[in-house]
Amino acid sequence: MNSLMDRSLLNIKYHASLILILIISSYPVSAAPTGADLLSACTESITSGFDNIAGQMCTWYATPCDCNIEDNLPKVCLPDNLSKDDAAHILIQGLTEDTELQNLVAAEAAIRILARNYPCQEVK
Repeated sequence: MNSLMDRSLLNIKYHASLILILIISSYPVSAAPTGADLLSACTESITSGFDNIAGQMCTWYATPCDCNIEDNLPKVCLPDNLSKDDAAHILIQGLTEDTELQNLVAAEAAIRILARNYPCQEVK
């Protein structure tokens, strides 16, 4: 009898493991936030402040570093006096006006929008 219970328990664990694997494998592989995620975060930040997770996300992408992560992206030169609130409004407007940017990775969408407003001037 004990052997039968052990087999039943093993069978249940096996099937539960298979179901878990199927569930996990159905989720998208990419964890990078999109432009749509950025729009949501910045919109929430405008109304609730920048002290929560959404506000931190909006701030992170609204004030990009000068890292040159990808050569094909334009450089952004933000003025020193640009507030988080103003940068968030610029991102919201850009993502709302050009909805294709919502499908991009958030970093690329933000850089493309901010570069339109704050391009770096070439030094001659």
